[in-house]
Amino acid sequence: NGSIGTIRGNTALYERYVVEFQSEEGTTKKAGLKETNLSQIGDFVLGEKKLKGYTAKWDDGKSQYTLKSADHKATETFVASPTELRLPDDCRVRVVGLEKAPQYNHKCAKVVEFDVSKARYAIAFGNGKRAMLKPDNIRIL
Repeated sequence: NGSIGTIRGNTALYERYVVEFQSEEGTTKKAGLKETNLSQIGDFVLGEKKLKGYTAKWDDGKSQYTLKSADHKATETFVASPTELRLPDDCRVRVVGLEKAPQYNHKCAKVVEFDVSKARYAIAFGNGKRAMLKPDNIRIL
């Protein structure tokens, strides 16, 4: 519905994310939302371009992200592969395609930072465990 909130966690049992909304009166409300109902707004880097206030959606069929301006002021749409797009710190991601540690596939985590020298994302799971993953092994929610 266009409301902006903060993802506070996820409930794997119900396959929902706990999202906190702030009302104009200053009260806080929490809701459990499905992944398909979420769009994260962030500042992305695509090559030399800095895309501020964009949303990114993953397309499994095309194996690429589609980026659009969240406020619709910028009309240009961008597409990018996982290796072309730099995800913002603190965004929520899902782990995919791990072969040596498949138990982490489909788990949700938060991006801590991108290590340029290793070309990997440092991510943190909800239980505090951390990992360094290639861009091809995470998808923004």
